Amino acid sequence: MAEKTSQKLRLLVVDDEANILKSLRRLFRNDPFELNLANSAEEALQVMASTKIHVLLSDNKMPNMTGLELIKEVKGLYPDSIRMLFSGESDMTSVLNAVNQGEVYRFILKPWNDQELKVSVNLALAHWKLNNDLEQMRQRHNEMQDILRRIIKKHPELEPECSRNLDCNELLNRYEDLTIS
Repeated sequence: MAEKTSQKLRLLVVDDEANILKSLRRLFRNDPFELNLANSAEEALQVMASTKIHVLLSDNKMPNMTGLELIKEVKGLYPDSIRMLFSGESDMTSVLNAVNQGEVYRFILKPWNDQELKVSVNLALAHWKLNNDLEQMRQRHNEMQDILRRIIKKHPELEPECSRNLDCNELLNRYEDLTIS
């Protein structure tokens, strides 16, 4: 379901190495999104259960649950989140499969280039926002179609105009005095 995005978008970074999290906190300190940090996949799942996360950036090689396992779980629980993976060493076959299956939006190799990482994260956030805006427009379109169907049901004489594919807003403006309840 689409949501209003007047609040800041949120990025969750997951890595079991504290120095990586500190480095990324510094890197993203002036960016226009809210940064959340987790030092394990389990902690990441707890954060996501309590906070709407728009983009997840996870290290792959972590104890107990790999980043790929986390991403697969997040995809099932929060399918509209954008999921990114970064790692210094990885089984490239499983990473490529995850990317190809739509589980991973982007894979980033450690050590990363700061500017490239910032661009990738901001593109992922923009991608989420565009998807959300599109879903809001679809919902609004469906609402307008429902209103139009109710108008036609109550005023069948308008159906010929509607069948000529008039814009719903134009039709509603023309006949705003009609009751639709």
